[in-house]
Amino acid sequence: MQYDNSNKYAIPASVPAIADGVLARLRTYGRALTAADLAELLNVSKPTIHRMCEQKAIPHFKVGKLTRFLPSLLAQWVLDRQHLASIHELLRLEQMQETGRSSSRAAA
Repeated sequence: MQYDNSNKYAIPASVPAIADGVLARLRTYGRALTAADLAELLNVSKPTIHRMCEQKAIPHFKVGKLTRFLPSLLAQWVLDRQHLASIHELLRLEQMQETGRSSSRAAA
């Protein structure tokens, strides 16, 4: 997905690029992922993955005491996170623009 860089609300290219890379790698898994698989994929530690599960911040399921992750649910989670990151970036840019307007008014 490409974004229009001329738009004042353009999202940095890194947000969709990172998500696209994760999505591409998720498509290669023909099975449920382990916490170690997911930690490597997201470039975080296994304790971080387990913490996210405890906080119900990432879709997962249990097989006995083992935690597993379905690639299809993770793909949707990544897309949702990408959307949230885009929204947060838009709000940040809008806030910066408003701050710029306020300081220019104060200077006048």
